[in-house]
Amino acid sequence: RVTDFCCYASSWQRTLDALLLRATSVLMDLRGFSAQNRGCLYELGRISQASHLAAVVVLVDGHTDRAVAEDALRAHPGAPAVQWVEAPKQRLDAVDGLLDRLLVARR
Repeated sequence: RVTDFCCYASSWQRTLDALLLRATSVLMDLRGFSAQNRGCLYELGRISQASHLAAVVVLVDGHTDRAVAEDALRAHPGAPAVQWVEAPKQRLDAVDGLLDRLLVARR
């Protein structure tokens, strides 16, 4: 199930925290990510603290600063395992099967 949340600058962090408490899996799109993406860094840090997650799948591309993302995701002991998936933005077929990966991890 996919639900949209309209978050403001004053509420998105609390919304993320509430969602992570209930989540078993996370799919995060980090295509084009760099160290300047402070919001994403916050989210990665919170994901690294969510040791209960069964699956974390991260989309990356040639413009992703993967070293920075990996450091953020390993920031806490017991961080969940991460599956890195190369998925160029212009190729939608590259993301086929990602939902299946997340659903399999829930079983």
